[in-house]
Amino acid sequence: MDKGFRLFLFFLSLSLILIYPKLVFSPPVYVINYENGIIESKIDSEIYNAYHTAYPESWVLNSCLIEKNSKEYFIIVCESRWDSKVCNKKYGCRGGMGLWQIVGSTWNETLIRMSKANVCMPQHCWQFYYHPASNDRHEVIFDAECNFRVGLWLFQEDGDIHWKEYSGACFYKKLAEEL
Repeated sequence: MDKGFRLFLFFLSLSLILIYPKLVFSPPVYVINYENGIIESKIDSEIYNAYHTAYPESWVLNSCLIEKNSKEYFIIVCESRWDSKVCNKKYGCRGGMGLWQIVGSTWNETLIRMSKANVCMPQHCWQFYYHPASNDRHEVIFDAECNFRVGLWLFQEDGDIHWKEYSGACFYKKLAEEL
């Protein structure tokens, strides 16, 4: 990356921090300790994140956020098979990422749209994605809960247009089989 492009990214990031601070800064995760009241706990947040990462389908269905065998459900089945750490098979992490296989630029644009719409979402989800993805896929776009919430909001706002071209044949077939 040349110096001019790095400088551009720096000023872009700085301007985004000033305009949309909640997209960049997130408070620590707190859990309830029944002896002492509310305390900060990194261990409990790691357990919570591990559950959401290891069992995203179970978490989503038990939360009643979508119904099994709905279009949203089958989009995720066709796009990622409920693997929150997966990158696009053809294009890698420059293509879609996570449960909904959201492209990095679409992720960033959607966060801005959600912020303007005053959408309520966990604070740790309000982080932009910057290429390249790490090997351990620790970026928030790979967080099962964050990716699910952003993808669901995008689906509810725009319909299936972001997924139809590449996996429409798959999810429409599965929907037809359910009828």
